Amino acid sequence: MYLEEKVLPTFIQWVKSLKEPVDMKDAKKHARYFIRTHIDPVKATSRGAVYDLFESVSDYYKMHKVLNPGTMSAAETLLADNMHALASGVVWAMEHDAFDLVKYDPIPTWGPDILRVDM
Repeated sequence: MYLEEKVLPTFIQWVKSLKEPVDMKDAKKHARYFIRTHIDPVKATSRGAVYDLFESVSDYYKMHKVLNPGTMSAAETLLADNMHALASGVVWAMEHDAFDLVKYDPIPTWGPDILRVDM
């Protein structure tokens, strides 16, 4: 519930505020910053929960573009591209934050890969 009710609306609002496209290299950095500043690891319960939610967001926006080719405005395309890139960045960060070892274990804190990023 925490992720869907608190984190996801914040993520969507943040991505909607972006006026430039975000490439995947920057998306990884921005995603780690977003995780560190907006997701409480204790409330998220596990890396797997964060991974699952943002994988769904990434897949949704990727499919949205596939199903609506040529019909989206420039603003809609930018939003879809950024939602896909940044959600994929969150997924990437979860994969690199001790994910394989503790995917669904409770997490008291983020790992060093997320905590070391500066904006």
